[in-house]
Amino acid sequence: MHLVEDRIWSTIATEQPSPSTHIAKPDDPEARQPSGKITGIGGTAIQRPEHWLAGYAGLVTDRLDVGWSGYMLTIMFSNITGPSQTVMQRMRDEVARLYSILVTDVHRKPRTAPTDQLPVLLGALDLPVSKRRRVARNEPAYNEGLHFHGLLLLPPTSRLKQGLTDYFREKHGLYIRAARQIERIHVQSIDRNPDRATDYVLKTVRRGRISYDDGLLVFPRARSELEH
Repeated sequence: MHLVEDRIWSTIATEQPSPSTHIAKPDDPEARQPSGKITGIGGTAIQRPEHWLAGYAGLVTDRLDVGWSGYMLTIMFSNITGPSQTVMQRMRDEVARLYSILVTDVHRKPRTAPTDQLPVLLGALDLPVSKRRRVARNEPAYNEGLHFHGLLLLPPTSRLKQGLTDYFREKHGLYIRAARQIERIHVQSIDRNPDRATDYVLKTVRRGRISYDDGLLVFPRARSELEH
């Protein structure tokens, strides 16, 4: 997965084994059980051999336990033409662009900042379940409903002076532009059940509807990835 911008770098390694604008309630806690190891922020190994998803849930829970703020993001995109791989790549690029803008508003010097001072964005491209395919007649069903769900974790010390909803509203012109594909951003605070929230945002990958490599996104990225 490649980024369209290289404004920041940091380290959350994502070398896990690949398993073969409204927020819905997290569901279906059952999961497959491949083995694996996830390397977290700062290089700390999170040993969760029972399932790769548990490592990410642990990362989210650990941050919230030490005072980070958590939000669930839903990003909807305008119509993107082309084969599915092209559509997904452009969506991933747009999420990367969003993070590269956000991180500079959270920390003054993100290139040199310790990773525990940078926001974490963990999520995946997501497909609607059948009951959510029903779209109002006056609302186009772009990209067959494909969108992005993510968990955004903000460190206790941040340059942001307002809530995240107000922030995205104020910065609307940066994130949502005619020349770009992001159409709208929905924000919801996470105040409980971080494990279920993590399961929810990654459910399409967990269920195998989108592959791990195609769907999963984790930021900040390692500098080595940005230089390819």
